[in-house]
Amino acid sequence: MLQLLVEVMATVPDTDTRLVNLYANLGNADPLVIACALEGQEHDSQYLLAPEWFVVTGDEAVRDKAEEFGLKVLSNSQFAALIDGAGSEQLGSRGSM
Repeated sequence: MLQLLVEVMATVPDTDTRLVNLYANLGNADPLVIACALEGQEHDSQYLLAPEWFVVTGDEAVRDKAEEFGLKVLSNSQFAALIDGAGSEQLGSRGSM
């Protein structure tokens, strides 16, 4: 995971503070979220039917960086809609027992 985090940070120019701004204490974990998704995707790539990995964020800088690495990104509202839809599907299947 550390290597993936280093790879993510290597793509961030020194002058770009959109993703990480340590002086303002902003975005400290954002690169880690991307690295975790990349590691999960790498680990699961051994499976024939590997699950999809998504980054869920409302932060434009995180969205841009995740997409740069080929990750799929959902907004918070898109993710909430998926959760709500999955909940209603489960309720529907219980009612048909």
